[in-house]
Amino acid sequence: MNLIRILDEMRGKKVLVIGDLMLDKFILGDVSRISPEAPVPIVKVEEENIALGGAGNVANNISSLGGISIIAGVVGDDEEAEILLQEFKKRKINVDCVLKNKTRPTIQKIRIMDNSQHILRLDYEKTTYVEKEIENKLLVAISKKYPKLKL
Repeated sequence: MNLIRILDEMRGKKVLVIGDLMLDKFILGDVSRISPEAPVPIVKVEEENIALGGAGNVANNISSLGGISIIAGVVGDDEEAEILLQEFKKRKINVDCVLKNKTRPTIQKIRIMDNSQHILRLDYEKTTYVEKEIENKLLVAISKKYPKLKL
């Protein structure tokens, strides 16, 4: 089977992606000096970009290949979740199985870059497992929306 045929067969296929939903943010700039307060680079910010990370990146890749992406996972009840959901909607990724949870922040990874050099990454996340109650709610939501799936 060749790659072109595999990609053609992807068109119109529904794919459910379950996983960590992350907002990736890139702060791009130029470093031309070191801080007088501490030996750290000073980044003159020139641009900021956001992208779908984690399972969202997988769903985005499926959509870009012509598949129909359905994303399932947990986000916080915060501004970052709203940005993430808007990014999914822009890309026509179905968010019916995304649950908001007040006890966890939306995972956010912020990368600070000097041109193409990665200087620092800031992670906003709770690294413990999702609570069993939330996990069960997610499975119920998926089962109701897609009853033919065996979870």
